[in-house]
Amino acid sequence: MYTHNTYPSVAQSLKCPMWEVPGIYSKMRQDNKEYLEENQITVNNGLFNGYKSTLDNYKTFAKDFISRAEVL
Repeated sequence: MYTHNTYPSVAQSLKCPMWEVPGIYSKMRQDNKEYLEENQITVNNGLFNGYKSTLDNYKTFAKDFISRAEVL
């Protein structure tokens, strides 16, 4: 079962930010499949958009946090 909690786990395994997982994973499937197999790293390709959207979601969160903190 894949959830949002899967995103950071896979990103840590691939040593990249969550929003870069689709690109890094695809490249590694072509160039370094042994690493993926040895470390048992799999990604559900249907979640690629979810991984990519984390960057925009974190930017939105950060802007909202800053605007709320400025009020304090």
